[in-house]
Amino acid sequence: MAGEGTLKSCGVPLAQQYHLALLDLDGVVYRGANSVAYAADAVRGAASLGMRVCYTTNNPSRPPQAVANQIAGFGIPVSPDQIVTSAAAVAFLLAQELPVGAVVLVIGADALKDAVRRAGFRVVDGAWEDPAAVVEGWYPSLCWTQLAQAAYAIERGARYFATNLDRTIPREDGIAPGNGAMIGAVTAATGVAPCRCAGKPESVLYDIGLRRTGVVASDALAVGDRLDTDIEAASREGCDSLCVLTGVTDARTLLFAAPKQRPTYIAADLRGLLKMHAAPALQGVLCQDGTGENGGGNRLAVDGDIPCVGMSDVPVCCATLPGLACAVCDEHSRVWSAGPAMDRLRCLCQLSWALADAGVAMQSLDFCDFSVVEEELR
Repeated sequence: MAGEGTLKSCGVPLAQQYHLALLDLDGVVYRGANSVAYAADAVRGAASLGMRVCYTTNNPSRPPQAVANQIAGFGIPVSPDQIVTSAAAVAFLLAQELPVGAVVLVIGADALKDAVRRAGFRVVDGAWEDPAAVVEGWYPSLCWTQLAQAAYAIERGARYFATNLDRTIPREDGIAPGNGAMIGAVTAATGVAPCRCAGKPESVLYDIGLRRTGVVASDALAVGDRLDTDIEAASREGCDSLCVLTGVTDARTLLFAAPKQRPTYIAADLRGLLKMHAAPALQGVLCQDGTGENGGGNRLAVDGDIPCVGMSDVPVCCATLPGLACAVCDEHSRVWSAGPAMDRLRCLCQLSWALADAGVAMQSLDFCDFSVVEEELR
Protein backbone atom coordinates (compact mmCIF):
# COMPACT_ATOMS: atom_id res chain seq x y z
CA MET A 1 0.00 0.00 0.00
CA ALA A 2 1.18 3.50 -0.73
CA GLY A 3 2.29 5.71 2.08
CA GLU A 4 -0.67 7.32 3.78
CA GLY A 5 -1.45 10.67 2.23
CA THR A 6 0.44 10.26 -1.06
CA LEU A 7 -0.58 9.31 -4.57
CA LYS A 8 1.04 6.25 -6.07
CA SER A 9 2.31 5.43 -9.56
CA CYS A 10 1.26 2.33 -11.46
CA GLY A 11 3.16 1.40 -14.63
CA VAL A 12 0.43 -0.89 -15.99
CA PRO A 13 -3.36 -0.43 -16.09
CA LEU A 14 -4.83 -0.77 -12.63
CA ALA A 15 -6.92 -3.71 -13.81
CA GLN A 16 -3.70 -5.62 -14.48
CA GLN A 17 -1.98 -4.60 -11.24
CA TYR A 18 -4.82 -5.63 -8.89
CA HIS A 19 -6.62 -8.98 -8.85
CA LEU A 20 -9.88 -7.65 -7.41
CA ALA A 21 -11.88 -4.43 -7.52
CA LEU A 22 -14.02 -3.78 -4.45
CA LEU A 23 -16.37 -1.59 -6.42
CA ASP A 24 -18.87 0.81 -4.89
CA LEU A 25 -22.19 1.24 -6.72
CA ASP A 26 -24.07 4.49 -5.98
CA GLY A 27 -22.23 7.30 -7.74
CA VAL A 28 -19.72 4.90 -9.32
CA VAL A 29 -21.61 2.35 -11.45
CA TYR A 30 -25.04 3.98 -11.31
CA ARG A 31 -26.96 6.96 -10.01
CA GLY A 32 -30.40 5.72 -9.03
CA ALA A 33 -31.75 3.89 -12.07
CA ASN A 34 -29.22 5.35 -14.51
CA SER A 35 -25.78 4.03 -15.44
CA VAL A 36 -22.82 6.33 -14.81
CA ALA A 37 -21.13 7.36 -18.04
CA TYR A 38 -18.39 4.95 -19.22
CA ALA A 39 -18.94 2.61 -16.24
CA ALA A 40 -20.19 -0.44 -18.11
CA ASP A 41 -17.47 -0.36 -20.75
CA ALA A 42 -14.82 0.19 -18.08
CA VAL A 43 -15.96 -2.75 -15.95
CA ARG A 44 -16.05 -5.04 -18.98
CA GLY A 45 -12.63 -3.77 -20.01
CA ALA A 46 -11.22 -4.42 -16.54
CA ALA A 47 -12.56 -7.98 -16.62
CA SER A 48 -10.89 -8.55 -19.98
CA LEU A 49 -7.58 -7.62 -18.34
CA GLY A 50 -8.10 -10.23 -15.63
CA MET A 51 -9.59 -8.12 -12.83
CA ARG A 52 -12.35 -9.70 -10.75
CA VAL A 53 -15.11 -7.50 -9.35
CA CYS A 54 -16.97 -7.57 -6.04
CA TYR A 55 -19.64 -4.88 -5.65
CA THR A 56 -19.84 -3.40 -2.15
CA THR A 57 -22.62 -1.00 -1.30
CA ASN A 58 -23.71 0.86 1.82
CA ASN A 59 -27.26 0.85 0.41
CA PRO A 60 -29.27 -1.86 2.27
CA SER A 61 -32.59 -1.33 0.48
CA ARG A 62 -32.38 -4.05 -2.20
CA PRO A 63 -31.49 -7.76 -2.20
CA PRO A 64 -28.38 -8.88 -4.09
CA GLN A 65 -30.45 -10.37 -6.92
CA ALA A 66 -32.19 -7.05 -7.60
CA VAL A 67 -28.86 -5.22 -7.60
CA ALA A 68 -27.35 -7.82 -9.93
CA ASN A 69 -30.33 -7.47 -12.28
CA GLN A 70 -29.77 -3.71 -12.54
CA ILE A 71 -26.05 -4.10 -13.20
CA ALA A 72 -26.73 -6.78 -15.80
CA GLY A 73 -29.17 -4.38 -17.44
CA PHE A 74 -26.21 -2.11 -18.22
CA GLY A 75 -24.56 -4.95 -20.12
CA ILE A 76 -22.19 -6.02 -17.30
CA PRO A 77 -22.01 -9.77 -16.58
CA VAL A 78 -22.66 -10.28 -12.85
CA SER A 79 -23.99 -12.83 -10.36
CA PRO A 80 -25.70 -12.16 -7.00
CA ASP A 81 -22.78 -13.59 -5.02
CA GLN A 82 -20.67 -10.68 -6.31
CA ILE A 83 -22.94 -8.24 -4.43
CA VAL A 84 -22.19 -7.40 -0.79
CA THR A 85 -24.72 -5.03 0.81
CA SER A 86 -24.76 -3.38 4.20
CA ALA A 87 -27.91 -5.39 4.98
CA ALA A 88 -25.88 -8.61 4.97
CA ALA A 89 -23.08 -6.88 6.86
CA VAL A 90 -25.29 -5.56 9.67
CA ALA A 91 -26.86 -9.02 10.04
CA PHE A 92 -23.33 -10.35 10.49
CA LEU A 93 -22.69 -7.78 13.24
CA LEU A 94 -25.96 -8.63 15.00
CA ALA A 95 -24.95 -12.29 15.08
CA GLN A 96 -21.78 -11.28 16.93
CA GLU A 97 -23.66 -9.25 19.53
CA LEU A 98 -27.05 -10.91 20.18
CA PRO A 99 -28.29 -14.44 20.87
CA VAL A 100 -30.15 -16.31 18.14
CA GLY A 101 -33.87 -15.54 18.28
CA ALA A 102 -33.48 -12.09 19.80
CA VAL A 103 -36.13 -9.51 18.89
CA VAL A 104 -34.89 -6.79 16.50
CA LEU A 105 -36.80 -3.69 15.37
CA VAL A 106 -35.77 -3.10 11.76
CA ILE A 107 -36.31 0.32 10.23
CA GLY A 108 -35.69 -0.31 6.56
CA ALA A 109 -36.69 -2.10 3.39
CA ASP A 110 -37.83 -5.71 3.06
CA ALA A 111 -34.33 -6.67 1.89
CA LEU A 112 -32.89 -5.51 5.22
CA LYS A 113 -35.58 -7.30 7.20
CA ASP A 114 -34.99 -10.51 5.24
CA ALA A 115 -31.24 -10.36 5.89
CA VAL A 116 -31.83 -9.99 9.63
CA ARG A 117 -34.33 -12.86 9.64
CA ARG A 118 -31.91 -15.13 7.79
CA ALA A 119 -29.36 -14.44 10.53
CA GLY A 120 -31.76 -16.00 13.05
CA PHE A 121 -33.55 -13.02 14.61
CA ARG A 122 -37.24 -12.18 15.07
CA VAL A 123 -37.99 -8.98 13.18
CA VAL A 124 -40.63 -6.59 14.52
CA ASP A 125 -42.00 -3.22 13.43
CA GLY A 126 -42.56 -1.35 16.69
CA ALA A 127 -41.13 -0.48 20.08
CA TRP A 128 -44.11 -2.14 21.79
CA GLU A 129 -42.50 -5.53 20.98
CA ASP A 130 -39.66 -4.73 23.44
CA PRO A 131 -36.81 -5.28 20.96
CA ALA A 132 -33.27 -5.98 22.15
CA ALA A 133 -31.89 -3.96 19.24
CA VAL A 134 -32.83 -1.43 16.59
CA VAL A 135 -31.39 -1.61 13.08
CA GLU A 136 -31.81 1.44 10.85
CA GLY A 137 -31.17 1.48 7.12
CA TRP A 138 -32.06 3.85 4.30
CA TYR A 139 -34.87 3.20 1.84
CA PRO A 140 -37.06 5.61 -0.15
CA SER A 141 -40.24 5.08 1.92
CA LEU A 142 -38.68 5.73 5.33
CA CYS A 143 -41.02 7.99 7.33
CA TRP A 144 -41.29 9.90 10.60
CA THR A 145 -43.45 7.21 12.26
CA GLN A 146 -40.69 4.64 11.83
CA LEU A 147 -38.04 7.00 13.19
CA ALA A 148 -40.27 7.63 16.19
CA GLN A 149 -40.56 3.88 16.89
CA ALA A 150 -36.77 3.60 16.73
CA ALA A 151 -36.44 6.46 19.21
CA TYR A 152 -38.97 4.91 21.62
CA ALA A 153 -37.16 1.55 21.59
CA ILE A 154 -33.74 3.13 22.07
CA GLU A 155 -35.04 5.21 24.98
CA ARG A 156 -36.18 1.92 26.58
CA GLY A 157 -32.71 0.40 26.29
CA ALA A 158 -32.55 -1.25 22.88
CA ARG A 159 -29.09 -1.30 21.31
CA TYR A 160 -28.78 0.86 18.18
CA PHE A 161 -27.22 -0.53 14.97
CA ALA A 162 -26.80 1.24 11.64
CA THR A 163 -26.37 -0.24 8.21
CA ASN A 164 -24.34 2.83 7.22
CA LEU A 165 -23.76 6.48 8.11
CA ASP A 166 -23.73 8.10 4.65
CA ARG A 167 -25.21 11.57 5.09
CA THR A 168 -26.06 11.77 1.38
CA ILE A 169 -26.90 9.45 -1.48
CA PRO A 170 -26.50 10.17 -5.23
CA ARG A 171 -29.82 9.90 -7.09
CA GLU A 172 -30.98 10.55 -10.66
CA ASP A 173 -31.91 14.15 -9.85
CA GLY A 174 -28.96 15.01 -7.60
CA ILE A 175 -27.65 14.43 -4.09
CA ALA A 176 -30.33 13.41 -1.55
CA PRO A 177 -30.31 12.80 2.25
CA GLY A 178 -28.88 9.40 3.12
CA ASN A 179 -29.10 7.09 6.11
CA GLY A 180 -26.71 9.19 8.18
CA ALA A 181 -29.07 12.15 7.93
CA MET A 182 -31.98 10.02 9.19
CA ILE A 183 -29.87 8.56 11.99
CA GLY A 184 -29.00 12.13 12.94
CA ALA A 185 -32.68 12.75 13.64
CA VAL A 186 -32.95 9.74 15.97
CA THR A 187 -29.68 10.59 17.71
CA ALA A 188 -30.80 14.19 18.19
CA ALA A 189 -34.03 12.94 19.80
CA THR A 190 -32.48 10.27 22.04
CA GLY A 191 -28.91 11.41 22.62
CA VAL A 192 -27.80 7.91 21.55
CA ALA A 193 -25.58 7.22 18.54
CA PRO A 194 -25.35 3.77 16.90
CA CYS A 195 -23.11 1.36 18.81
CA ARG A 196 -22.09 -0.51 15.63
CA CYS A 197 -22.12 0.40 11.95
CA ALA A 198 -21.88 -2.18 9.18
CA GLY A 199 -21.22 0.10 6.24
CA LYS A 200 -18.12 1.87 5.09
CA PRO A 201 -15.92 3.45 6.53
CA GLU A 202 -16.01 0.31 8.67
CA SER A 203 -14.28 -2.47 6.76
CA VAL A 204 -16.94 -5.19 7.18
CA LEU A 205 -18.10 -5.01 3.56
CA TYR A 206 -14.53 -5.29 2.28
CA ASP A 207 -13.83 -8.13 4.73
CA ILE A 208 -16.78 -10.09 3.32
CA GLY A 209 -15.73 -9.39 -0.27
CA LEU A 210 -12.17 -10.55 0.35
CA ARG A 211 -13.35 -13.72 2.10
CA ARG A 212 -15.74 -14.58 -0.72
CA THR A 213 -13.08 -14.21 -3.40
CA GLY A 214 -10.05 -15.47 -1.47
CA VAL A 215 -8.06 -12.36 -2.47
CA VAL A 216 -5.75 -10.71 0.06
CA ALA A 217 -6.04 -6.98 0.79
CA SER A 218 -2.73 -6.11 -0.88
CA ASP A 219 -4.04 -7.49 -4.19
CA ALA A 220 -7.36 -5.64 -4.02
CA LEU A 221 -8.29 -2.11 -5.11
CA ALA A 222 -11.20 -0.33 -3.40
CA VAL A 223 -13.03 1.95 -5.84
CA GLY A 224 -15.50 4.60 -4.73
CA ASP A 225 -16.75 8.16 -4.95
CA ARG A 226 -16.76 9.03 -1.24
CA LEU A 227 -13.68 9.84 0.80
CA ASP A 228 -15.36 9.42 4.19
CA THR A 229 -16.71 5.93 3.39
CA ASP A 230 -15.13 4.09 0.44
CA ILE A 231 -11.63 5.52 0.73
CA GLU A 232 -11.39 5.52 4.53
CA ALA A 233 -12.62 1.92 4.58
CA ALA A 234 -9.75 1.04 2.23
CA SER A 235 -7.30 2.66 4.65
CA ARG A 236 -8.74 0.63 7.52
CA GLU A 237 -8.65 -2.59 5.49
CA GLY A 238 -5.08 -1.98 4.30
CA CYS A 239 -5.76 -1.92 0.57
CA ASP A 240 -5.09 0.68 -2.12
CA SER A 241 -7.94 2.81 -3.43
CA LEU A 242 -9.18 4.71 -6.47
CA CYS A 243 -11.45 7.75 -6.08
CA VAL A 244 -13.65 8.58 -9.08
CA LEU A 245 -15.30 11.97 -9.50
CA THR A 246 -18.69 10.70 -10.69
CA GLY A 247 -20.50 10.90 -7.36
CA VAL A 248 -20.22 12.85 -4.12
CA THR A 249 -16.54 13.88 -4.06
CA ASP A 250 -15.46 16.79 -6.23
CA ALA A 251 -12.01 18.06 -7.09
CA ARG A 252 -11.83 20.69 -4.37
CA THR A 253 -12.89 18.22 -1.66
CA LEU A 254 -9.91 16.05 -2.57
CA LEU A 255 -7.47 18.85 -1.82
CA PHE A 256 -8.47 18.98 1.83
CA ALA A 257 -8.85 15.25 2.46
CA ALA A 258 -7.80 13.96 5.87
CA PRO A 259 -4.86 11.52 5.80
CA LYS A 260 -6.98 8.38 6.15
CA GLN A 261 -9.34 9.62 3.44
CA ARG A 262 -6.74 10.23 0.74
CA PRO A 263 -6.95 7.80 -2.20
CA THR A 264 -4.00 6.02 -3.78
CA TYR A 265 -5.21 6.99 -7.26
CA ILE A 266 -7.60 9.58 -8.72
CA ALA A 267 -9.62 9.34 -11.94
CA ALA A 268 -12.51 11.17 -13.54
CA ASP A 269 -14.50 7.93 -13.86
CA LEU A 270 -14.10 4.16 -14.01
CA ARG A 271 -12.00 4.38 -17.14
CA GLY A 272 -9.21 4.99 -14.65
CA LEU A 273 -9.14 1.21 -14.14
CA LEU A 274 -7.86 0.82 -17.70
CA LYS A 275 -5.05 3.36 -17.43
CA MET A 276 -1.56 3.66 -16.01
CA HIS A 277 -1.18 6.27 -13.29
CA ALA A 278 1.74 8.64 -12.69
CA ALA A 279 2.16 10.18 -9.26
CA PRO A 280 3.48 13.76 -9.06
CA ALA A 281 6.78 14.17 -7.26
CA LEU A 282 7.41 17.05 -4.91
CA GLN A 283 10.20 19.20 -6.30
CA GLY A 284 10.81 20.63 -2.86
CA VAL A 285 10.11 19.75 0.74
CA LEU A 286 8.36 22.19 3.02
CA CYS A 287 9.73 22.14 6.55
CA GLN A 288 7.99 23.14 9.74
CA ASP A 289 10.12 26.26 10.00
CA GLY A 290 9.22 27.38 6.47
CA THR A 291 12.43 26.28 4.76
CA GLY A 292 12.92 23.63 2.15
CA GLU A 293 15.04 22.47 -0.71
CA ASN A 294 14.40 20.77 -4.03
CA GLY A 295 16.26 17.97 -5.76
CA GLY A 296 18.55 20.42 -7.55
CA GLY A 297 19.64 22.10 -4.35
CA ASN A 298 17.84 25.41 -4.93
CA ARG A 299 16.31 26.90 -1.84
CA LEU A 300 12.55 27.04 -2.23
CA ALA A 301 11.26 28.44 1.00
CA VAL A 302 11.77 32.10 1.69
CA ASP A 303 9.56 33.19 4.53
CA GLY A 304 6.81 30.77 3.57
CA ASP A 305 7.11 30.10 -0.15
CA ILE A 306 5.66 26.77 -1.18
CA PRO A 307 7.44 24.01 -3.14
CA CYS A 308 6.23 23.06 -6.60
CA VAL A 309 5.25 19.65 -7.82
CA GLY A 310 6.10 18.22 -11.17
CA MET A 311 4.74 15.55 -13.48
CA SER A 312 6.63 14.13 -16.45
CA ASP A 313 9.61 16.35 -15.54
CA VAL A 314 7.54 19.51 -16.06
CA PRO A 315 7.37 21.72 -12.96
CA VAL A 316 3.86 22.77 -12.04
CA CYS A 317 3.25 25.77 -9.82
CA CYS A 318 0.19 24.86 -7.79
CA ALA A 319 -0.33 27.29 -4.94
CA THR A 320 1.07 30.22 -3.05
CA LEU A 321 0.60 31.60 0.39
CA PRO A 322 -1.15 34.98 0.31
CA GLY A 323 1.09 37.73 -1.01
CA LEU A 324 3.95 35.45 -2.01
CA ALA A 325 4.96 34.27 -5.47
CA CYS A 326 6.15 30.79 -6.29
CA ALA A 327 9.89 30.49 -5.70
CA VAL A 328 10.38 28.39 -8.83
CA CYS A 329 8.51 29.91 -11.77
CA ASP A 330 7.02 33.20 -10.52
CA GLU A 331 4.21 32.71 -13.02
CA HIS A 332 0.85 31.11 -12.55
CA SER A 333 -1.06 31.75 -15.77
CA ARG A 334 1.21 29.65 -17.98
CA VAL A 335 0.77 26.58 -15.81
CA TRP A 336 -2.93 26.03 -16.38
CA SER A 337 -2.67 26.16 -20.18
CA ALA A 338 -0.59 22.99 -20.43
CA GLY A 339 -1.29 19.37 -19.48
CA PRO A 340 -4.46 17.38 -18.80
CA ALA A 341 -6.72 18.73 -16.06
CA MET A 342 -6.60 15.41 -14.18
CA ASP A 343 -2.80 15.52 -14.05
CA ARG A 344 -2.97 19.05 -12.69
CA LEU A 345 -5.48 17.94 -10.07
CA ARG A 346 -3.11 15.15 -9.03
CA CYS A 347 -0.34 17.72 -8.67
CA LEU A 348 -2.56 19.96 -6.57
CA CYS A 349 -3.54 17.07 -4.29
CA GLN A 350 0.02 15.87 -3.80
CA LEU A 351 1.11 19.36 -2.86
CA SER A 352 -1.91 20.16 -0.71
CA TRP A 353 -1.56 16.96 1.31
CA ALA A 354 2.17 17.51 1.84
CA LEU A 355 1.53 21.04 3.07
CA ALA A 356 -1.23 19.95 5.43
CA ASP A 357 1.02 17.23 6.87
CA ALA A 358 3.77 19.85 7.34
CA GLY A 359 1.45 21.90 9.52
CA VAL A 360 0.49 24.63 7.05
CA ALA A 361 -2.88 26.23 7.81
CA MET A 362 -4.77 25.12 4.72
CA GLN A 363 -7.29 27.95 4.92
CA SER A 364 -4.42 30.32 4.12
CA LEU A 365 -3.68 28.70 0.77
CA ASP A 366 -4.68 30.31 -2.50
CA PHE A 367 -4.88 27.62 -5.18
CA CYS A 368 -4.40 29.87 -8.16
CA ASP A 369 -7.00 29.54 -10.92
CA PHE A 370 -8.27 26.24 -9.53
CA SER A 371 -11.65 27.06 -11.02
CA VAL A 372 -10.09 26.47 -14.46
CA VAL A 373 -9.22 22.90 -13.51
CA GLU A 374 -12.67 22.32 -12.02
CA GLU A 375 -14.33 23.55 -15.22
CA GLU A 376 -12.22 21.26 -17.42
CA LEU A 377 -13.06 18.25 -15.26
CA ARG A 378 -16.83 18.77 -15.62
